[in-house]
Amino acid sequence: MLFSVPSSRASVRPRHSSCTNVALATLFLACAGSSGAAFAQKFYTNESLTPQKRAAATAPAPAPVTLLLPLPSASTPPTATGDAIQDAFHWSNYRRAQSGLGPLQRVITLDRSAQAHADYTALNEKRNEGHDETPGRPGFAGASIEDRMLAQGYASVDAGENMAFGDLGGAGRMYTDQLIDAPYHRTDQMGNFTHAGAATKNSFTDDNPQWPFTRYVIDFGSLKKSSQLKDRLWTYPGPGQKGILPDWTVAEAPSPWPSRDNQRVGYPITLHAMNSEEILPDSFTLTDEHGQELPVHAVTDYVEDEFNELPSTNQMGSFALWIPESPLEPATTYTAAVKGTLSGKPFDVQWKFTTIAYGPLTVTPSTPAFRGPSSKVTLTFSGGSGRYHVKDWSIQYKDSFEHYPDIANHRAVTPNQITLKRDKVSCPADLQPCAEIELELADSAGNTQNLTLPIY
Repeated sequence: MLFSVPSSRASVRPRHSSCTNVALATLFLACAGSSGAAFAQKFYTNESLTPQKRAAATAPAPAPVTLLLPLPSASTPPTATGDAIQDAFHWSNYRRAQSGLGPLQRVITLDRSAQAHADYTALNEKRNEGHDETPGRPGFAGASIEDRMLAQGYASVDAGENMAFGDLGGAGRMYTDQLIDAPYHRTDQMGNFTHAGAATKNSFTDDNPQWPFTRYVIDFGSLKKSSQLKDRLWTYPGPGQKGILPDWTVAEAPSPWPSRDNQRVGYPITLHAMNSEEILPDSFTLTDEHGQELPVHAVTDYVEDEFNELPSTNQMGSFALWIPESPLEPATTYTAAVKGTLSGKPFDVQWKFTTIAYGPLTVTPSTPAFRGPSSKVTLTFSGGSGRYHVKDWSIQYKDSFEHYPDIANHRAVTPNQITLKRDKVSCPADLQPCAEIELELADSAGNTQNLTLPIY
């Protein structure tokens, strides 16, 4: 199971920077007399104004706040190379392009800072310190994200970090999509950084001696402040994006919706801006193809309890988040619309995205079997939502055979494959098969498929 921890950077916290541009050319006064209503109007020409007021009167109108559109590179997914870290990096840039953001440049200093922290978490796995490190403990590389970057020679002016733990499998695409699906982590994946570096650290645990426990760390940074995206907004899902999952299971630390932890909800929708700007949404609507408005949960802070679910103002600075209360429908186009202000400037944006179309969940081979000690079986999924897992399994023994011919674990190999592995024990010669494993396979949309695997 994936366990992830978001960045601790302050850039997703409130930024109370606002500005108001006022152009005053005329002043209107209304008055009333004994004979009825009267209206008086007095004009001030530019010539009669002070230099300061004249400058305000003649200043150009502020630039409108606009929405980024997908880049041309968003039309072609990157080809997998087999290098999980490189593939995760390429997939991050592909997802960014779908929202209109330029690519991140991979730099070796951030690779090193990410590797240092991945190694530290492996050496101190029982302490679960997240993004922090404690001086004196094994592998200490820097107390904060910024400290670890600086130790490698990268003086970041804006830093972020994403981490994912667990059985992540061997496909880098899965690393990225797990983090982007989790909305708090998405803030860094979709942040206005210029550089990034990534690393993994695998280890074996007593609970899982045959499959490695993976730690994936990606560090984000920028060497200078940029105003390139000033007055711009971007979204995920992006404008016109297709193949969006209809749902998400609330499983993120910290939780964006504590009272719905581990429950299926609709896919999270986010709005982003430069780290130095502040989004204050006034309204959000999500409608389906029939114009029906869907109920959504507005998340406006890093809440840790169930009593802060409907705050009135956004407290997350350059980020806004909404989660549909129920899973969306497959193969359906939705329209999202948001009104509000960006650092004091009004905006009114609207975009569409389409959920994935899927048929019945199928698994091949349909009659798999474990033959011999240490044997493996790889199951290939199709249909369904595109996110697959082993929901449940049980073992049925034959006669008096009592040794546990267990699946040591299962692991995701690619986005549509899961490999199962049994232990080294041999079945008695007189029992063919000596046991059967009943598997319940599922996808994120709740579709299931049952399989029986005999053990020979």
